[in-house]
Amino acid sequence: MALQQLVNFPLSTNFRFNCPELPLLSEVAQDATIPAITLNPAEVFTRTGDYGQPGEKLQFTELDIGFAMDEYLDVYAEVFSWMNRMAGMPGFQTVEEKDREVLFCNVELIMLDNTQRESRRFIFHNAWPSALGALAFDQAGEASTMKGIVTFEYLAMELTPDTKNLTGLGDLRYNH
Repeated sequence: MALQQLVNFPLSTNFRFNCPELPLLSEVAQDATIPAITLNPAEVFTRTGDYGQPGEKLQFTELDIGFAMDEYLDVYAEVFSWMNRMAGMPGFQTVEEKDREVLFCNVELIMLDNTQRESRRFIFHNAWPSALGALAFDQAGEASTMKGIVTFEYLAMELTPDTKNLTGLGDLRYNH
């Protein structure tokens, strides 16, 4: 059977984003970049020559979520507030290490097939926003919707199995 008959190829906009700490962002997320994964080689040294073989750790890049900015910058303020809770406001008591756990949350990127049904989930465990993109204002520019980008760091990434089980893969979880 041909691959095209087996698999619906996803459209680039077929996803949902879910972050309990950022309900507004979850509603207006427009684009997402699933992290790149690298398996660096480990060097093996011998008397006759050195060679590489697969390493022991996967390395992941960050998760980037793009969103449409509303005129009151509510999503920007929502992310900014979470980042302030993580770091502590300047001039105020900083967050104790034992209290930091409550500031992490699991973030989900839910892939949808062409019929808008869930096909896979990427779950990013113990995620937190590590960067909030700059805002650019242009007095002479054309009226257009501003976009923002939030970058998340996370402890581990989990890839759930496909709902139709076409590939036969089970749950996959990797530490970041």
